Amino acid sequence: MESAAAQTAAAATEVVGGTAPDPLAQLQQELTTAKDALAKEKQEHQIERLLVAASVVDVDATRTLVEQAMAGGLDMPQAIAQVRQRSPQLFKPPASVRGAALAPAARPHAASELEAAQREALTCGDRRAVLRYLRLRRQAG
Repeated sequence: MESAAAQTAAAATEVVGGTAPDPLAQLQQELTTAKDALAKEKQEHQIERLLVAASVVDVDATRTLVEQAMAGGLDMPQAIAQVRQRSPQLFKPPASVRGAALAPAARPHAASELEAAQREALTCGDRRAVLRYLRLRRQAG
């Protein structure tokens, strides 16, 4: 009479065909799965790197759109260009456009005012004078 542990071990090793599973085939399957996951991670990382370089506002949403475009047969740069064309709101505007819109008007007497604030901050040492000078210097440059 067999013990219950021996029966359980024998039942665990049996497969429908009566043979134990091939450990080499199982390891090859796991290796293939791991390689596929690594390739997908590398592709996602490369897409994210290109999107950051393209000044994307929302990397995750844009990456999803790029992956969909790539599934349609486009390569990575073409997919990014297509997403930029279809959804420009996902990309930051060029620096020249942003800077021109936000640049303050130049003040002609700013240099003399800055120099006066600097002299006042140096001579009196008052905290408010130093802060005023620093604020003017930051605004000037």
